[in-house]
Amino acid sequence: MTMTDSAPNRRDFLSGRALVAAAERAGSQVADGIASALPPGRGPTLMLRTTAMATDFDVLLNPGGRPQQLTAASAALDEVARLEQQYSVYREDSELSALNRAAAI
Repeated sequence: MTMTDSAPNRRDFLSGRALVAAAERAGSQVADGIASALPPGRGPTLMLRTTAMATDFDVLLNPGGRPQQLTAASAALDEVARLEQQYSVYREDSELSALNRAAAI
């Protein structure tokens, strides 16, 4: 009896067959998602960029992507800016700089 015929048993688990079957199922789901995705549209690639903590952060998006991709990319760069505001020692107005100033008193 194969793994597809019945639920995995202890022998399948101990021999690794259950893991292989789970990996195959997960791989099939990923492949189905890729196969059903729309190909990128034609046109210029969209690049969002910010500089924080002396580093450039870029997000490249294919043209014709879903609107939520732009929203998610923008939110990710907003989070980078928020973290810089909080943790950068190079900004006088960051929370970490304020903490360091207070500790020096």
